[in-house]
Amino acid sequence: MNKIFQVVAYIAIGLAIGLMLLFGFWMLYPYKPIVFNNVPFPVNKDSYKPNDILIYSVDYCKNTDLNPIVTRYFVDGIIYMTSSNPAVPKPKGCGKLDVQTAIPSSMTKGNYLLKITYEYQMNPIRKVSATAVTERFDVTE
Repeated sequence: MNKIFQVVAYIAIGLAIGLMLLFGFWMLYPYKPIVFNNVPFPVNKDSYKPNDILIYSVDYCKNTDLNPIVTRYFVDGIIYMTSSNPAVPKPKGCGKLDVQTAIPSSMTKGNYLLKITYEYQMNPIRKVSATAVTERFDVTE
């Protein structure tokens, strides 16, 4: 009976150490889910009106098959956040793409940049974000 408790104790200690190592790895590993090669992202025009479509070019290397949640912010001293949406699924690897996003109808006249945040759930306890910006552009009324 005493031997059974000893074996159970060793198994419990081994599992606890294994879980601590796993959680430590998950927390400390330097994940790089995506790398951008052309920051700031170029935009197709210098000037837009509210409700126009802004097109920016992204040159990237994606190091994971996970899909991020993408949040876009128009920044001009005031921050206009658009909705957070899952990204279009892209496979692991490098590529170039043109992304379209609408200029909100409520945007006021000014000089803006678009800040884009890609958030990846890398494991059950850690999210990793990658942030990039576009070139500056004007919104006219």
